[in-house]
Amino acid sequence: MYRYVPRRNDAVNETWLCDEGRLSYKRIGADDRIDGHALNAAGGRRAQASLDAAVAAAAAALRAVIERKGPGAIGAIASPHATNEDLFVLRRFLEALGSSQAGFAVPTWRSDALLRKPEAAANAAGCRALGFGDAAPLLERVRGGAVAGLLVLGHDLLAAGDAALEALRSADALVLIDTHRSPLEGLASVVFAARVAAEKHGTLSNHAGRVQRVVPAVEPPFEAHAEGEIVWRLAQALDLPGFAGDYDVRAVSKDLAEAEPAFAGRDLDSLPPEGAPLRGAKVD
Repeated sequence: MYRYVPRRNDAVNETWLCDEGRLSYKRIGADDRIDGHALNAAGGRRAQASLDAAVAAAAAALRAVIERKGPGAIGAIASPHATNEDLFVLRRFLEALGSSQAGFAVPTWRSDALLRKPEAAANAAGCRALGFGDAAPLLERVRGGAVAGLLVLGHDLLAAGDAALEALRSADALVLIDTHRSPLEGLASVVFAARVAAEKHGTLSNHAGRVQRVVPAVEPPFEAHAEGEIVWRLAQALDLPGFAGDYDVRAVSKDLAEAEPAFAGRDLDSLPPEGAPLRGAKVD
């Protein structure tokens, strides 16, 4: 049972939503939500796991790839549904590891002149602003064996078709952080349950490049965490520099605003109620 989280000032904290977004609430409590962390063993056996156990297993799987092939053999697939803060932590993870292997894919749908934009994701603009490019070159490196370990946020990549799924089968280790079930679960050695945007704090950059604040409207009835927090804990398990202390989304948001000129003054504590455009972005 989902629990509504009241806010002291909804008028200030509310992100402006299109009708499509308002009607997406059914996906929050859908039957195909990933409702816990899990470890996958040989033969397709799956076992529920605590967050600590899942982090330890994921770190061990990625460390084994690093020891065999080096840090450049680790890649990451970002999600255009993740917040700017989640994506920034993912980028920092790769930088601390010493890898530049990254990409993302955006699902599309039938658009119209009034309601729907072509990209069916809330933060594709954020992915691009943070330097994530098309995932296709990364998939080619996975197919060729140059990238053997993958940290995957979401299953947006499946919108590219069966070829993307087949490429991921080539990975020696795949760690999945996702909100809903997909065929990627069967390929992952470790699966983490992630929060949807309506369950976490952060910012999103809309199609026009306007950065907007999101705050929790509901709490999940199972253990789930923001993608950024899970990546942060995984970085700590791998002893990567720059990830000391507990995950703090507001501190991450400030670091993002300081590190990226496009996000200057666009952190959680600085955004006005109506949001603000990315520096240099033209907002509709």
